[in-house]
Amino acid sequence: MLGGGLPSASTCGLAGHQAVGKTQIGFDLLLYNMNVLGRHSLFIETELKTFSTRRLRQIAIARGWEYDGSKITLVPATRIRDVGTQYYQMQRARDSINREGLDCGIIIVDSLTALFKRKFSGRDLLPNRSAELGRHLSLIEDMAKEWNALAVCTCQVIQTPVSPGETGFTSADAYAQFGANYIVWGGNVLRHTLGTWIMLTKKKKDVWEAILFDSSELESGKVQFRITEAGITDVESQELV
Repeated sequence: MLGGGLPSASTCGLAGHQAVGKTQIGFDLLLYNMNVLGRHSLFIETELKTFSTRRLRQIAIARGWEYDGSKITLVPATRIRDVGTQYYQMQRARDSINREGLDCGIIIVDSLTALFKRKFSGRDLLPNRSAELGRHLSLIEDMAKEWNALAVCTCQVIQTPVSPGETGFTSADAYAQFGANYIVWGGNVLRHTLGTWIMLTKKKKDVWEAILFDSSELESGKVQFRITEAGITDVESQELV
């Protein structure tokens, strides 16, 4: 579906409800960056207990790879209280990586929008939300360009029919654009800034689906996968839902 992978110096959004594989895909990309590309990683954790050393080690062992925590700059959620400190900690991480001369190949922000969703809940706050999101996205884009890195942001969704703060989308509109009956939370600023968008859904107990619904380089498409000890794995054609 991705035509061999996501390019460097680019941005990608992974959207979906809880437990659909957003963080797991991030872990896969981080370990690939560490073991195959041999580059450093930056992980911004905005929700408690999202980053899991145990899970990363489990995936690495199952794939015959190594896990080296020294090759990751981690900003834990304990340092991030709100959208303001989220931005500040991203700046500090950028400065630290540049100061140490590390070759950073991937930036993962998990989740970009969780704290925004708590702070900016009313329609009257939309202008403030757009401005603050734009500030965060500009910093993330700058890091991706500066380091020739891939930036991956996990994002929340909302059901359709949508709330007053996200007018203009019916359920039919959501299916047509996003491949699901919910939309990416965050408005046009977010949806138009990140270059590649993938919606994640759960098809049944042990099968998930990734829907590529927007990209400047790739055709839209979908693929089903499993989440196993080895991370993200394919679903055999005869098992497709």
